[in-house]
Amino acid sequence: MAAHRIVRMIGGIACLLTLASAGAQAPAPGPVKAAALSAAERKGCDALLAEAPTRMVAARPSSDALLRLVAEQTDAAVLRRQLLGQDLDRTRGTQGLTLLDLAAGVGNHAAVRVLLELGARVPSKSASGDTALDHAILQGQAATACLLMQQGASLSDARQKPYLLPAALLTERSAHADWLTGALLARGFDANAAMSGDPALLLAAELGHEGALRRLLLAGADPRRSNARGESLQQVAVRGGHEALLRRVLAANPSQ
Repeated sequence: MAAHRIVRMIGGIACLLTLASAGAQAPAPGPVKAAALSAAERKGCDALLAEAPTRMVAARPSSDALLRLVAEQTDAAVLRRQLLGQDLDRTRGTQGLTLLDLAAGVGNHAAVRVLLELGARVPSKSASGDTALDHAILQGQAATACLLMQQGASLSDARQKPYLLPAALLTERSAHADWLTGALLARGFDANAAMSGDPALLLAAELGHEGALRRLLLAGADPRRSNARGESLQQVAVRGGHEALLRRVLAANPSQ
């Protein structure tokens, strides 16, 4: 199993945000409302929302009862009863997260739905400067991300946080990686973006995300780039057990 996938399975929000921040560039314009979903994106989003929920990510322990609630509780009735009348938009805990930030990041789809139903502000931004949509993307929660985008969620500027694109690939479900990759590319993210020295294209090859791999190549990702360890596209595909998949994709893109 690839190291990045292990990070996804065992890391909480803080772990991946620390990893991602290493690739952050100079400050640029802040979060902007994500462009409305296209018809094709809405269709893909509906398919993601109809699937069984993805595995929730363990959150860092918190002394805040409501943060613990949205990190762990999946019963909508219980969530609704305990959240009703609460200040849903206040930042909480040592990381300065809103309830929506945390629910989105851990992939608690039920909590995200209830928070939206009760009026939580979608353009929320945590103390770190990340939006709820950023948190969902950083944890590979494509269904939550598309739900937030349907509600007009804010997305950080592609120039400020280019690592959101490679982070979107760190999921076990290829359909989710494909949808998120397409959505981010359509909103100005660079196909050659990297996170901690790992280009998005190499992550897609290593993890076997065929749809995302095709999208990145069509968007101009450079197959000659190596990662921070000096590994080539072919080498990471072999290490991930996806050499045949890579050959098939490259054969369909003769210009590569």
